[in-house]
This record gives sequence, C-alpha cells and structure tokens, in this order.
Amino acid sequence: MAADAAINEFTFRLNRRFYPFNAFRSLLGIAGDATAPAYAELYAEKSRPTTFSRLGS
Repeated sequence: MAADAAINEFTFRLNRRFYPFNAFRSLLGIAGDATAPAYAELYAEKSRPTTFSRLGS
C-alpha cells in the first residue's frame, strides 16, 4: 500500500516537472470554484465548535 502511494507520487511529480506553475494554477481554480458562506451561515445561533482550546482546562 505504501509502495503504491510512493509510485503515484513519483509519477505525479515526474509528469509535472516541466510545468511547476500548473499546480498553483490548479489550486487557484479550486479556490475560485468555492462559494463563500452567507452571513446567516456564519453568525447562526446554533452551537458551533471552537477552534481554540482553553488553557488550564
């Protein structure tokens, strides 16, 4: 299983070695297709998980 992942990674990088900007362009394309959440989704009163932890707890 790990060997398959290594071979896939090697093939991916080998096929794209002459076009380093393509990965960045692909990332921009993915980000451009994302939709932003609406105001109501951001500030809804339902319970949301926090992204920080309290110290000493």
